[in-house]
Formats: sequence, C-alpha cells, structure tokens
Amino acid sequence: MFSKWVRLEILLVILISPCLANAYESSDHKQLTEDAAYVFNACSEILPEIFKKKLAYVDTMSNSNADIDKFQLLHLPRFLSRITNWHFYDAAFNYEDKEEGNIAASWLIVNRSLHKTFIKEVDALHRAMNCPDKEKIARRAGLVMHFIQDMSVPAHVAPNYHASNKPDSFEAYAHKQLGATKFLSASNGTCSQLSKTYKKIKPVGEKNVPILILEALANKTLEAIDAPIRKKDKAPKWDIFWLTQAKNKSDCGFFDYGQCGNKFGETVNLSVCELTCDEYKAFYKERYQQTIEASVLLLLYANP
Repeated sequence: MFSKWVRLEILLVILISPCLANAYESSDHKQLTEDAAYVFNACSEILPEIFKKKLAYVDTMSNSNADIDKFQLLHLPRFLSRITNWHFYDAAFNYEDKEEGNIAASWLIVNRSLHKTFIKEVDALHRAMNCPDKEKIARRAGLVMHFIQDMSVPAHVAPNYHASNKPDSFEAYAHKQLGATKFLSASNGTCSQLSKTYKKIKPVGEKNVPILILEALANKTLEAIDAPIRKKDKAPKWDIFWLTQAKNKSDCGFFDYGQCGNKFGETVNLSVCELTCDEYKAFYKERYQQTIEASVLLLLYANP
C-alpha cells in the first residue's frame, strides 16, 4: 500500500504525535460554534438588514469545526494532516510570502504554527462561497472558525508549548466553564457593535477578512496577557502564567510558562499567584466573549 519510506514517515509522525497540542477540546469548539450561531440568529431578528438571514446547517458547521482535532486512524489523510499541522500562533508570520517567522517547520513535514494550514482553509472557503452549495460553505466556515477560536487561548498565542499528555490549564478551565456558565448576549447594542466592527474590517480587503479576524483576536489575547490582573499599583499581570515573545528568550519560537506555571485556575503556593475565583472567571469570560464575537464576524462574512 505504501513504500517503505512513506511507511517510515507515517511511523515517525505517529511517534511524535503526543507532542502536539490542541487548544479547546473538540466538544468545546462545537459548543462555541453553536453559541456563535445562536447570537448570529438572534441578531438576524434584531438587525435583519445586516444579519440578513438565519444560518442553515449549523450542525454541519459545528461538527466540521470539532472534527479537526479528532484523531481517526481510519481516516488517514485527516489524521496525518492534523498531527503535522499544529495550531500555534506566529506573530512574525509573513502572509504575503507565506513564510514562517519565529516558528520554523520541524522535520520538514511538521508545520508548528497554524498559518499555512489556515490560509489553505480560507482559500477553500472562498472557493465554496462561489458555489451554490450552502452546506459546503457551512462546512468550510466551521474549519476556518476553528483556527480563529484557538486565538483566544493564551498558550496558543504567546505561544507556550504544551503537549497533549500535559494539557494547558486554561483550556481545562474553559472546558469546565463552558459546561456550567453562559455569557451570551444578543442585545441591540451587541448586534450593532458587531455590525460596526465588521463594516470596519471588510473594506480593508475582501479576501483577507478571515485573516484580519484571526489577527485581531490574537492581538486582543496578547494584550490581555500583558494587562494587570487588578486595578492596583504594582499589580501583577497575567503573564505570571504565560510569557510572551516580548518577555523572554524563545526555544524555536516557543516560550515558557510564567512564574505561576501551567496552573491557571488552580491554587499556587506563591503570593503573586494568589488569585480569587472571580478574577479567574473574569479573565475567562472576556476570552469567551471575544471568541464568540470573532466567530460571529466570520459568519457575517461567510453567510452574506
């Protein structure tokens, strides 16, 4: 079936696959997509002139989003694609030349940053949008949305390397919160603000809209990491959990966790790391709301 060299390459990829990391869990991506669809459809009733029609094929979109991170050996092309294309952000990636910035490819076959794969998915979405098949558009929109949603995970934007056998603590915290708490809002003010944001983005470059949405969310997350935890003089910043590219020497484009370690949402025996439950929840809530907003912006683009 395969030549010996191809079989060897597959074996090597499978052996290194424990080193790759997801951002949100598959079920969380599905939930985030469904939440974004809920907001979009609610806004279609509040501002029908902007949110012109309710979404169709929401299940198709949410399932395609979630399926990216499902490892199915029986579906070999998808399996190989996922374990050779990681979902970390590279702030220095050159979109014009499609060249890596701080995070170079590994072993010649592993893209350790998300951008090349993201560009391919955006191109596939554009091709689908030129066809009348609405279900195909929904499927492709779900795939593009997956990468955008990942940009609200601090460790994937900083980026801080973590393996699948040692998950990121923010992702674990988000998984628990998604099942217990909702911060959805589809008021007139929310829908109007989403419309204004989209109108600012779209004229910049029609085909670059998904990239602009991804970059904007990544930058918001980086700004949040660099923000103080509480409004007091000399208050610690959130980079006590995630060091960013501006803070320390990188290892192949990746950075260490901060002095509080990979312990977001947990009790840490250091005074600087003593945070309240409300402080953790407020940080997560902002990430969640920005994820939903970015997802809705993509839906405005892909569901014209």
